[in-house]
Amino acid sequence: MWSGSGFTTTPGVPPQGLYLNEDREIFKDRNLRMAFAYAMNVDKVIQKVLRGDYYRLKQAYQGYGEYTDESIEARPYDIDKVMELMTASGWARGADGIWEKEGKRFSVEVSYSFDEITERLVVLKEEAKKAGVEIRIQKLDNSSAYKKFLEKKHDVAMMAWSTSFHPRYWQTYHSDNAHKPQTNNITNTDNKDLDEVIDRYHNSLDEEERKVLSRKIQRMLHDQANFVPTMMVPYFRQAYWRWWRLPTPPGTKHATDLFDPFDDSLFWYDKARHAETKKAMKKKKAFEPVTIIDETFKPKG
Repeated sequence: MWSGSGFTTTPGVPPQGLYLNEDREIFKDRNLRMAFAYAMNVDKVIQKVLRGDYYRLKQAYQGYGEYTDESIEARPYDIDKVMELMTASGWARGADGIWEKEGKRFSVEVSYSFDEITERLVVLKEEAKKAGVEIRIQKLDNSSAYKKFLEKKHDVAMMAWSTSFHPRYWQTYHSDNAHKPQTNNITNTDNKDLDEVIDRYHNSLDEEERKVLSRKIQRMLHDQANFVPTMMVPYFRQAYWRWWRLPTPPGTKHATDLFDPFDDSLFWYDKARHAETKKAMKKKKAFEPVTIIDETFKPKG
């Protein structure tokens, strides 16, 4: 079942990806932040590790309808672009192929907390090395990772935030929350021009103006280049007994669960089918399994 995220009824897509800490010396240079993004072969992770089941996330605020700038695309894996950006900032490849400058190497630590991410990071590490970027992987337990990120002691945090019904920017990207612990601005974004637009968005009561400002903020965040979007799963799979009935199509565009009474779900109990099934169970009779693939709300393209 394919699901969508609307700007009035459901939250957007969780912003899963790599959050770069701009307070780290190596990431104060925007060219290096962009080079890091171009060194991440997320598409290979999706194909090799996730068997093509996932999709590339385009940006941190995808899925909010007219609040989302649909023209923004995630930076692709591009070794030539990495070379262009690194040489422009005065870096050169070292003997082992890693970029160097004045005795410093382009070597960063990526911290995370979920076991399933390990295999993904191994592929990113291998591909980044080909582009001259060294990744050191640090696995932490959930509480240690959360503590490290909020204290801003990371180089790169691989994680995802929860979503809301409309995009929220102040907590995560306003300079009021930069350079100090225990705030959600884990990238330490400190951009006064961005602050001004975020403040206008936060204070506006006009929905059309907020949509315009939201799209502008997203473009500015893309240019800030301190977040590398990784992947999303815009669909879901479920199994259910034959006595539960669903409409056609089985869910709405905004559903995330077919059997959640508090979600966009519609289902009903078929007493006759239940009785028929229980009778068949007693006789050791099996019904043929039914697989339904519904692509009514599958994204185009």
